[in-house]
Amino acid sequence: MKILYITPNATDPLAFYRGTGPLSRMRRDYPMEYTHVEAVSWAMVVAHDLVFMQRPFSPQHAEVLAMCKQYGVPVIIDYDDWLYELMPDNPAYSLYEKNRGSLDQCRAGADAIMVSNQHMKRMYAAKGSDTVVIPNAYDSEMFTPGVAEERNKIVLWRGGSSHTQDLLSVRQGWVELVAKHSDWQFIFMHCYPWWLGHVPDNVKFIEGMNLIDYMEAIKKLAPAIMTHPLLDSDFNRCKSMCSWIEASHAGAAFVGPDFEEYDRPGLERYVPGSSESFFSVIDGLIREPARIVHNAKLGQAEILGPLSLREVNKKRWELFKDR
Repeated sequence: MKILYITPNATDPLAFYRGTGPLSRMRRDYPMEYTHVEAVSWAMVVAHDLVFMQRPFSPQHAEVLAMCKQYGVPVIIDYDDWLYELMPDNPAYSLYEKNRGSLDQCRAGADAIMVSNQHMKRMYAAKGSDTVVIPNAYDSEMFTPGVAEERNKIVLWRGGSSHTQDLLSVRQGWVELVAKHSDWQFIFMHCYPWWLGHVPDNVKFIEGMNLIDYMEAIKKLAPAIMTHPLLDSDFNRCKSMCSWIEASHAGAAFVGPDFEEYDRPGLERYVPGSSESFFSVIDGLIREPARIVHNAKLGQAEILGPLSLREVNKKRWELFKDR
């Protein structure tokens, strides 16, 4: 099978989890090959058996979909975010708002839509789309998890400026954790915690980095706990559990929101929007080191088993070959 692969960015984290990463592994395990191109012509389309588009949203993407329809080449598209309802403070908000018409055309023109979780499947199904859940997965051929027993007194958060409202939703919980556990470090990666006001000595900031370096860095850092608080919204409920995969890789326990997508082995959930709940869950873990190790091991068993990339790619292949 020859697949034409189209993506806005072939090297960003979304492509790693949803496009370039999985396709690269599939090429070794299945009778398929793929071609990645920036500009698409009708000659390229007809030379392939399937077009796979990751995160299509622009007029140019809609034109490619129309071209595929004209020449009878099936199209599968992939979304890892609910692009219809970004919050206005998200840096990408205006980009997707002005392209909403093209986003509709892409969605309606696809033969199937691949999404990362059940909530997003329901959202697309409500718009009449044929949608299949393919979860994000851990590439155990590229990475090896950290040793769960070898932990440092670190609580780690990673994210960008698009998560400011999420962080503010549990601000008081952060303040109380930092004050109570002065012998622990609270590290924020890729977003300076200005919203804490006065930044205590046990709060640190680390610059962002590319995903491969990041995976190596968090393994070396060996945090005991990683967390990713989120406000309760359809957009956030459609977000995948990559932060939990990354925590399991690092050998850390994870605290996330009480969403369906975060119902994972070893993952402890807090009530979204509740600083009290957020504080209580992380404080409880800090006071029970054995639970941290236990939770991390449960997560690692999952990402090395059912959520390993090789296992999840079996679902991708079934979807591709059936088209």
